[in-house]
Amino acid sequence: MKLKLSNIPDRTDKPRTTGLTVIQDEGLSLKSIEDLISVSGHLIDFVRFSPAALCSAEKLTNRVDTYMQAGISPFLSGIMFEAACVRKNINGYLDFLKENHFDYIEISDGIIEIPPSEKAEFIKNTSKRINVLSKIGAKSKKALFPKDKWQEYIVAELEAGSRKIIIEGGEGGTSQIITGEIDIKDNLVRHILNYSGIDDIIWEAPHQEQYIWFINKFGTNVNLGDINPEDLLKLESQRLGINLETFLNNIPESLIKGKLRETDPMVDVDFQI
Repeated sequence: MKLKLSNIPDRTDKPRTTGLTVIQDEGLSLKSIEDLISVSGHLIDFVRFSPAALCSAEKLTNRVDTYMQAGISPFLSGIMFEAACVRKNINGYLDFLKENHFDYIEISDGIIEIPPSEKAEFIKNTSKRINVLSKIGAKSKKALFPKDKWQEYIVAELEAGSRKIIIEGGEGGTSQIITGEIDIKDNLVRHILNYSGIDDIIWEAPHQEQYIWFINKFGTNVNLGDINPEDLLKLESQRLGINLETFLNNIPESLIKGKLRETDPMVDVDFQI
């Protein structure tokens, strides 16, 4: 943002380790990727290719290279790791990633269950060949994922060499940490942060209400994932406090006192006559 305003929070610059934004590519064309980069490339740190993106007729390597030339690191959805794992073909999968110029892998167990020690061993061995992002949590909120497992997974995976821990947001933004389409479980978020630093975590938050919650809770440079490319500019405006929901985050009381509109306490009351 080139407009100079006071009390705008400092945003980290690329290449960055905090304030990360991870977008979801569901199969963008090469031309669409180029257009996206021209407008929003400075805001994107990682891009996750969904399994659907593998079904495109366009060459995967070309799409990977286009992102990487813009300083964006692509990786494939952890579902593909799980697909290779269950078929006992992890080495073949790693060869595929190398052939297509990936420098990151996502290791997850959102669908299949991998014991924490075994998953940590996968991360330790794999990190010798490629950078690892690990994801924790079941993809469906209906799946069992005991609260006491978070510590075991987080500690083991960071020690094994995971660069960042991605907290599962689930399909459509519903998982253990997200109660429905919007609400975040504050107590579970605080529980997770007992075992890691905030900068170690990337929170998946595909809905606007969700990423706004994390910005309001942890500030401008919170790491966010599973972002729709169409939301990139809106997300950045929220990070900078120049949109409705985060407008007051960085403005001192002395500037705003007496200037806010009054609120109507009855606006959400449903009157029945």
